[in-house]
Amino acid sequence: MFLPNVLIIEDDYNIAEILDINMTNAGLNCFKAIDVQDARRIIFSNKINIIILDWMLPSQSGISFLKELKAGSNTKDIPVLMLTARQSEEDTIAGLDAGADDYIYKPFSPKQVVARVKSAIRRIGLKDIYCLNNIYLNNQSKNIYIKYENEHIEHFIELSTTEFKLLSFLIMHPDRVYSRSELLSYVWNDVGNIDERTVDVQIKRLRQAINLADKTGKCADSIETVRGFGYKIRKISS
Repeated sequence: MFLPNVLIIEDDYNIAEILDINMTNAGLNCFKAIDVQDARRIIFSNKINIIILDWMLPSQSGISFLKELKAGSNTKDIPVLMLTARQSEEDTIAGLDAGADDYIYKPFSPKQVVARVKSAIRRIGLKDIYCLNNIYLNNQSKNIYIKYENEHIEHFIELSTTEFKLLSFLIMHPDRVYSRSELLSYVWNDVGNIDERTVDVQIKRLRQAINLADKTGKCADSIETVRGFGYKIRKISS
């Protein structure tokens, strides 16, 4: 599902795919980058919670990028798991000294990597529940519901898996406009040749589902269409 977001920086397609499949099966959302430039773009556009970083990358080494991440005010607190075939004591020390939170050797057990990622997530204490405009996202139970002040009833929004991922993404990125192609990339992960009109259909269904669960109409206008560009979820002042 959508949360937490794991960025895999690995130029070996097969390794990246193995990690992606195992992370996704464990309920994590993955972004993949083949080099540092690609990784910078993803980090700039998304809330990344954990990074798995290969040491040997084209154009710039992983250890160099690790130092860059730890020096950045917006990235220094993101846990980084170093993934490498370099197993000497000197390399391990260099990686940890540069700021790596963990060090994983190749070849590796995918299940072990998932376990270490989850351990890192527990250490940083990601929130389980997010709220926007009385719409609550429970990251642990994977439910989205509407709840009002002084009310104990949770009005669950019935969603498909894709609708859940889309609404979760928007809730986590309020007041930011995303084009249809960007939503296809971030939510659908560029799977197949999906028409951009698919986004329009899913947004329409999301609005209908929210309206069905909303008893006051306060949440109805949360998702806005930005003409000529795409969509955003607007944070409505209380």
